[in-house]
Amino acid sequence: MKQLRLFVVAGILGFACTGIAGQVKPDGNRGDTEATEPKEGVFIHVTESYNNPRQVLMPMKMAVLMAVDKDVVVYMDLKSVELLVKGARDLSYPDFESFQAYMKVLTGMGVKIYACPICLKISGYAPADLMDGVKLARKEELIGSTKGRVISMDY
Repeated sequence: MKQLRLFVVAGILGFACTGIAGQVKPDGNRGDTEATEPKEGVFIHVTESYNNPRQVLMPMKMAVLMAVDKDVVVYMDLKSVELLVKGARDLSYPDFESFQAYMKVLTGMGVKIYACPICLKISGYAPADLMDGVKLARKEELIGSTKGRVISMDY
């Protein structure tokens, strides 16, 4: 039920925040800005895991809210990489959606989610262990993932 609520809220926010001017045109332009005007970006850095669910789920919730009208990148390192592997148990906390529910929404919105390759290796995992929609972080992709001003949120 919470997952359905998250999809409905994300859809309503998306509609309310974009309106008619924000509809995507066939050429890919949203219509509310010049095609050359850079879109602001939000870089969200997550380090925690099962031992601190609020410190994981709050940035995931922020990523969903920001992705409505910003380019969002989620970078997960240190302990958080264990949440990104296939078969990882879900993470939940009162008043938040579950981690996997947020992942499903974010990947559906086209948000880029990256795992630190060194942290993944130290945690005993290989790149092939990453769940669908998660990529290994590479400098070129992280730096070039947003255009315009970038806001950083560190959790």
